[in-house]
Amino acid sequence: EEPYMVRTLKTFLKAFAQMYHEGELDTQEVKWCLEIVENERAKSAVAKQLPYEADPSEQLDSSAQGLLYCIECGTTATCYCPECGDCLCEVCFERLHAKGNRANHEPNHFILCAICKTNPAKLQCTYTRGKYCVDCYTRKHAKTLPKFLDLKPLKIDYRKSIKEPVKEGELEEKNTLTAVSEAELKETYSRPAPLETTLGEKWHAFYDLRGVKYYYNFETQESMRRPQDSLIKPEDKVDAQSQAQRRSVLGQLAMSKDPRLIPAWGEGKAPAAAP
Repeated sequence: EEPYMVRTLKTFLKAFAQMYHEGELDTQEVKWCLEIVENERAKSAVAKQLPYEADPSEQLDSSAQGLLYCIECGTTATCYCPECGDCLCEVCFERLHAKGNRANHEPNHFILCAICKTNPAKLQCTYTRGKYCVDCYTRKHAKTLPKFLDLKPLKIDYRKSIKEPVKEGELEEKNTLTAVSEAELKETYSRPAPLETTLGEKWHAFYDLRGVKYYYNFETQESMRRPQDSLIKPEDKVDAQSQAQRRSVLGQLAMSKDPRLIPAWGEGKAPAAAP
């Protein structure tokens, strides 16, 4: 019924256990403990009557819309301090972080929406790389994107401090937004070995039942987990140039809205009239 009393009672048990073994149990100590219990009950009753204050970091959620306000003066906030966990305006941030350990705090300044120029941007488009608020992205910008591409925006995380080390997975995701996920590659069961471990046409990469990658040669029926340095063949310059050209062409096809550049996808169109 009173869970807030558990920590206090555990402290009393330790003290009384020691007094009992030493034979020095005093009634005055019991009276003081009863007074502490009444004080804890009074503090709990006061705490329940206090108004609930929302966490400022919850306003940074991508589903929340509207402006963010400074926790000190109530004006429009311009930055968020990850160490303090508060939204602040420029003046209040400089005033509160002028001395002590707070002087080392680095704020994350809010990026204004590219369309309305008022609300802070919370989503980044993976097609145009533009930053928009939730309302502008869903009602305006999403309608201008190609319909044949399944594009999902990235959430802008203002809570993360720039001092935190970037994880390897997050850095790879940031640099290659259009890369195919590892799970999708595993669904094909087999795929060519990466360029850094090119073993030739006779070696192929597979995944066993545990999901561990291995290489198999159908001609010699050999298998190995890690390719040997003597078997690795460097990539030819001609192949590198052709692959770079192929990536450039595929990139243009993916971003092009002109059906003439994609003849294989124009089956449903009527043939052009002869001049």
